[in-house]
Amino acid sequence: MRVGTTSRMIAGCCALVAAASGPAAAEPARSPDLPLPGSLVAAIARDLRIDAREYVARAGTAERLTGFETLAGLAYPRVFAGVRMDGTHGVVAVAEGIGAADARHAAEQAGFTVESAAESMAALLTRRGAFERWLAEQPAAVTDGIRGYGIDVEHNALTVRVVAGTRLPAEAGSVRTVPDDRPRTGPGPEDTPPGIGFESEADADFIGGQPFGVNYRGHTPRCTLGFNGADADGHAVNITAGHCDPNNWFDPAASGDPQPVYEIGADGRAGTVGHFTESELGPHDWGVIRVADSYASRFRNNLVSTRSVPGAENDPADGPQLVRAATETLTIDGTADPVAGAPVCKTGLMTGYTCGTVDSVDQTFLIAGVPGDEQRPVRIENMFTTGLCSRRGDSGGPVFMGSKAVGLTSSGKADETLPAPRCGPAPLHIVQPIGVVLRENPGLSVRTE
Repeated sequence: MRVGTTSRMIAGCCALVAAASGPAAAEPARSPDLPLPGSLVAAIARDLRIDAREYVARAGTAERLTGFETLAGLAYPRVFAGVRMDGTHGVVAVAEGIGAADARHAAEQAGFTVESAAESMAALLTRRGAFERWLAEQPAAVTDGIRGYGIDVEHNALTVRVVAGTRLPAEAGSVRTVPDDRPRTGPGPEDTPPGIGFESEADADFIGGQPFGVNYRGHTPRCTLGFNGADADGHAVNITAGHCDPNNWFDPAASGDPQPVYEIGADGRAGTVGHFTESELGPHDWGVIRVADSYASRFRNNLVSTRSVPGAENDPADGPQLVRAATETLTIDGTADPVAGAPVCKTGLMTGYTCGTVDSVDQTFLIAGVPGDEQRPVRIENMFTTGLCSRRGDSGGPVFMGSKAVGLTSSGKADETLPAPRCGPAPLHIVQPIGVVLRENPGLSVRTE
């Protein structure tokens, strides 16, 4: 039996997509064919060890790969086993079974590398569902040892993150375990300096990556602005992390009035730029700030900061200042979905502007660190991870691939014995995909002009 119309559709669609261009020499400045600021070009070379043209090519391949993934999952459900990036190459995993030959042919026609897999994505999802049902019936003595889980395309397995030394019983099913600590979330402390790059003129734009403050018992904890956008009624908004909304810090049923959001000036809390209108912490982590009319014009842009933080991971600079002001910004021109192995960059209040790769997608975590109830675990789903350094205060900051919005910093793991902006070895950076946020909020959009 051959897969019919849908199979032919995917093969025809993917055959029209040209292969990504190869690497070429990059210059540390913006150019017409590479719409990237010089500071991003420098970060790419420093963190990814590739040039800007290869970065753009990889980002383009990753976008094509996620499009192929959507169609392949529909056309070849019995054999499709996921996608990932391997350096410059898009990889499509295919299991044996009905439609395997067609799936391989479609992937090769689209310019992707094909690898064999023992199990299809459908089989792995079934295994994940069985594991979740088992987990829901376990006592705290068992669940306390589990930090998260998700499907690992590269290893063709359901991977479970556990406290070091934890052994799962056979009843948990066939899973791959990796040691991990519990990720933590939360805004930055009140005494976090706003940064030299944000002491701006009265009418300067508000852009992704700048700090904002909220009220907590008279104090002003800080988070990071995400992507500017518009709601269904056309109001100016900023899309950031839901755990930055104080209404999510306690029992959600006890949430009160919409929480104000403050501009952060040289002396701390300044004007009220808006308030949270919608937010969620579990099963996702997003918040929408509706901007006050008096500030709206300053949020109607599609810019992201490219500031760097001396002393951050991979940054050779030193000195007493916290932030080097960036003279350039990145222009966001669309959205994209994450794919394992794809290059991404992020910016945040505490750790600045850094680049890396996506480690995993569609992951579930049990996080801790909610202000007011530090030990309360919160379950978040559909997240992706990177190895980028992030600390409290980076929450809500933009994560992007090329010039596309891809996510918002949610939480992570760092060596908390080190002062920010350092994270130590093997940090974990958990990201809320922007696509999930937009799908949950019909009419909400990211600004692209």
